[in-house]
Amino acid sequence: MKKNSLLVYFIFLNLILFAQARVNIDLTLTYKGAPLCYWDVTIKNGDAALAKGKTDSKGNLQISSVQLVSLSINASGYKKTANGEKKWDVNGYMQLDENGKGNFDFEKVVAEAGMPVGLIEAAWGLTLADCASGGRTSSSSNTSSNGSSSSNDAWQAEQEKKKEEQNAKQQQFHEDWASGKTQAEGMQNTKEMQENKIASLDKKIEKKRNEITNLDSGSKEYDEASYELKEFELEKELTQIKLERTNAQIAAGNTTLGKADRQSFNEREDAIKLQMDQLKEDKKNGVSYSNRNDIEEEFERIEKANANPSEERTRELENIREIEPVEEEKIETSKTETAEDLPEPVGEEGISIATPSEIADMSVLGLKKLKLEYNSKITSRKASITSKGAVMRPSKKEQLEKEIKQLEEGILLIDEEIKKRNG
Repeated sequence: MKKNSLLVYFIFLNLILFAQARVNIDLTLTYKGAPLCYWDVTIKNGDAALAKGKTDSKGNLQISSVQLVSLSINASGYKKTANGEKKWDVNGYMQLDENGKGNFDFEKVVAEAGMPVGLIEAAWGLTLADCASGGRTSSSSNTSSNGSSSSNDAWQAEQEKKKEEQNAKQQQFHEDWASGKTQAEGMQNTKEMQENKIASLDKKIEKKRNEITNLDSGSKEYDEASYELKEFELEKELTQIKLERTNAQIAAGNTTLGKADRQSFNEREDAIKLQMDQLKEDKKNGVSYSNRNDIEEEFERIEKANANPSEERTRELENIREIEPVEEEKIETSKTETAEDLPEPVGEEGISIATPSEIADMSVLGLKKLKLEYNSKITSRKASITSKGAVMRPSKKEQLEKEIKQLEEGILLIDEEIKKRNG
């Protein structure tokens, strides 16, 4: 217990020392190797905006003396073009080194977005190709009369031609999307991409497992390899959920899913992303992988609750009062008993909801984790009412409905706290 307290103290101390340090950010943004030029970029930790700057002709962003909480940053971009405003947001992908430098290519984000690539490129403005024009999107450009106007005119004409071709492709894409042709093709492409990614991760997982078998379980190399293996496994789980979502969309006619289905997939994805966040945090803070067992078990419990709430309810009700076997002759004398008279499995007599002060003391990761727990308990109680409501005792049904309301109020408190911190 004392050792754990010291570990928490040193982690907290390091976070304070880091938060006080200022970093000169030197970040290069590209898409498939091509620079993202002249974008107005906002650097954030979480949802909190920390600094703003503009990329140059090489996609490089430099901002001096930025006080970061973490070298893992988020960013949003904005650019006004002849075809309207272009915006993008990237969360959970960008990482700076200790000197504040980093390189980020949008290709990975686009590939994992689960949407047609062409649509994302057009919506985000990743293929504007306006670096040489200084970010100006107007077709009129006055050339200087210094003896090189003819070559500039030729270059300008070539650029205008490329823009027209790009605009024509985008227009055709939007027409195909509206007709339903591109949706179907995009969904199939997304499905194939996700299946290929899972196959690739399977190979990485197998290779890493073989590597671990030859390492000393107490060594630093074993610890690092275990973290890498878990990263691959979580990435595979997340991709499998995305593939399930894609297959469901295809089955629904290549369209978006209903609210209930979307929420189910979102909750499962959120559970995996929480694990990823916790894994990165533990790895960064030097936590031995073997000490993460309790964390892993808790996340697995929450994930299973969201994946199959009816089974989770069975696990939650640890104090179920089992119905004693009834002898044959007793059955004969109790034929008049109705289902409502039979003993009802009993769970918790009320539930514990975190108070506002307790919620205020929790980390954002802890809040998200608690929200997942509340959602899983709401789902299990609603499933119980739906399946057994007709034969359930009124007092029991009333108790479950009361608990659902308490859990929903708890989620509102959590959402308000997260919104307050983000704002």
